[in-house]
Amino acid sequence: MQIRPYTPDLEPAVRAFNQRMVPAGERFPESHVPDYPRLNGRRVYQDYFLAIDKTHVRGGYKLMYQAFWIRDRVEMIAGGPQGAVSEGILDPQFRMVGIQALMDALRREPQLFAVGIGGMQQGFARLLKASRWAISAVPFYFKIVHPSRFLANIRYLRQRPGMAFLCEILRHSRLGHVGVRAAQVRLPKLPRCHGEIVPEFGSWADEIWNHTRHEYSFIAVRDAGLLAVLHSGPRLLKMRVARDSKTIGWVVMLNTPMKGHKQFGDVHLGSIVDCMAASADAPDVIRCATDFLEANGAELIVSNQSHDMWRRALFASGFLRGPSNYLLALSPRLAEKLQPLPEMQRRFHLTRGDGDGPIHL
Repeated sequence: MQIRPYTPDLEPAVRAFNQRMVPAGERFPESHVPDYPRLNGRRVYQDYFLAIDKTHVRGGYKLMYQAFWIRDRVEMIAGGPQGAVSEGILDPQFRMVGIQALMDALRREPQLFAVGIGGMQQGFARLLKASRWAISAVPFYFKIVHPSRFLANIRYLRQRPGMAFLCEILRHSRLGHVGVRAAQVRLPKLPRCHGEIVPEFGSWADEIWNHTRHEYSFIAVRDAGLLAVLHSGPRLLKMRVARDSKTIGWVVMLNTPMKGHKQFGDVHLGSIVDCMAASADAPDVIRCATDFLEANGAELIVSNQSHDMWRRALFASGFLRGPSNYLLALSPRLAEKLQPLPEMQRRFHLTRGDGDGPIHL
């Protein structure tokens, strides 16, 4: 078994691999061209690698290189292994492919991080933990806008024994409505800002980045150039937030009518995917985003945020904290660089805009 870069001649073998992986519901990109190819001057790009057994592909993974602000300086580090798949899921004789892929990634880039993963019950998370990676959850927050619709659709709760019956009682007795409103009530504050949906990030995003980056200890560079690459596409709503005609921050959102989602059912889901502002302005930025999503049909609003100030801003807008399956894993070399880790993690800025992006939202 050898692991080497994904080249055009291997595309037929990847298609054959994907056919074998259909029963597991896993696949690897059938084009060797990454989602973020290497381009001159671009500070974000991907490389794809494949595990080759003679002429057969037995697995693959991605590395995503990105400019990060770490301890007051910019460095290129890699996220991954991303999108790792292995035929070991179906055939025990290839069960070591995942371990070989992880070791190969660490040889190429000792400073690695992975974000997302899907929870500690996942095999990849258990592998990282056994390899002495530092793993923590990126906290999850939610705000219920329409309690009745939430209780009718929240599969995460309703699939547990007895909970579907309890949700129906709460829904029809109005006790759920009263309880949700009581849990989310906050002292009212007068709006001090306004948000505007914009087609793209401008120089104002550079000003926000330069003014606020020193408040973070570990954050992907979020200047206008990189944001244009990472937050492209019509689904992502970009909001510029201003106070007295001065830009104070921005938010990237999704507003998605879900159909049969494994956790949220058919609820209309609003998502605060990414954001940037100074500490003092974070509550106003979150409030603008929340008001917009509520006014545009969101029945439930969610966000994953690691930084203390953004978590406080969410709480101030009526969000509650729930269980998170969105994990951050740091390789031993990167974790060592970020010591003392508990103190530094309070100023990490990781959101659903990082890693694989806002998938499943």
